[in-house]
Amino acid sequence: MIPYFAHVLEKAPSSSGVRRAEIQFCKKCPQHKLPIVLMRRQLFPLTPEDPNVAIHVEQIRSMHLMHYICRTSIHAISEWARAEYHYKLPIPASFKQRLSEALPMYARMMLNIEKEQKEAFNLESGCPACKYMHGSKTVAADGNFQLSRYSRANERSKDITYQGQEEVDRYWVKPENVVLYNETANEGCSNFQALNKKGGIKRHLDQTGVFACTCGHGYPLVAMDMTTPGETFGYILSCLKQVVQMPHYGTNIRICYDVGCKLRTSLEKTESLACVKNVPIAVGIFHILNHSPACQLTCHPRVNAGWGLQDGEHLERMWSNLSGFISMTRSMSSSNRRLTLSTALEFYAQQKIDAIGM
Repeated sequence: MIPYFAHVLEKAPSSSGVRRAEIQFCKKCPQHKLPIVLMRRQLFPLTPEDPNVAIHVEQIRSMHLMHYICRTSIHAISEWARAEYHYKLPIPASFKQRLSEALPMYARMMLNIEKEQKEAFNLESGCPACKYMHGSKTVAADGNFQLSRYSRANERSKDITYQGQEEVDRYWVKPENVVLYNETANEGCSNFQALNKKGGIKRHLDQTGVFACTCGHGYPLVAMDMTTPGETFGYILSCLKQVVQMPHYGTNIRICYDVGCKLRTSLEKTESLACVKNVPIAVGIFHILNHSPACQLTCHPRVNAGWGLQDGEHLERMWSNLSGFISMTRSMSSSNRRLTLSTALEFYAQQKIDAIGM
């Protein structure tokens, strides 16, 4: 065992601040390497190899919530730490860079721990209200072109495989569920051309936005990166294909989409979705007023049986909640962007669960 000095950023019940700590560890013993010894002392190392800065687990949790829940940038968090603790011991110059690497590692670790807890206690993921709901279940869909991401010339994260990545990808369309559909939308009213728009030149964007589906209670079900300048049938068909495979939904669904009046033919022509080609389809009440009168009679949720008082605008509320991540994720790597949005969706889903029955 050899002594090692490290900067420790603490937020513990008994003390708070930065201190220089002496840590005993062994380079040759797997169970006594420095990162493991730090974790046993409730200190999270900022780098997996030879860390010289560690953060108390309570403090790293607070920073995790600040970044992924409160939409605070890593630059702002590092500046806060510098202002908060600089009088005790100078914050290392590399703190911001190290924090940008440590927070994603902590977030992935927490997702895997939560997964293990759910498996240990046989807890199911998903909307608990839909699980016990009789009758067809609403699936709302919409795209958001504000959650785009700039292209990068050399992105190393694309070639990195992270342990437990399947938990990060839990909300995202699986590669085998991607549906390629290149036909144009000719049915329905001509007032809405969302599925026929080509969009402008967006070569500078690697992902042009996010397409997602929620249930009728606003719980996020599935999301998908958009890579085309405009919205296409492929996004909603891919999301619906994954929703149909979910145990509490299957073919017992009704679809609410801003251009739902154009969706029926694409469902009939997609072999994997032929089972839902006859499900009820509606348009959200905020968008239906811009559709033709004939379309309003067939797709307005207020004048068609079975829709109740649902407005179908669940995605608009979710996009509003995620709006704080627009600027933050635009320059991230692809893997960190997905991790950030997955963590935000998990928190939003928990909010929806907590609000059920209120």
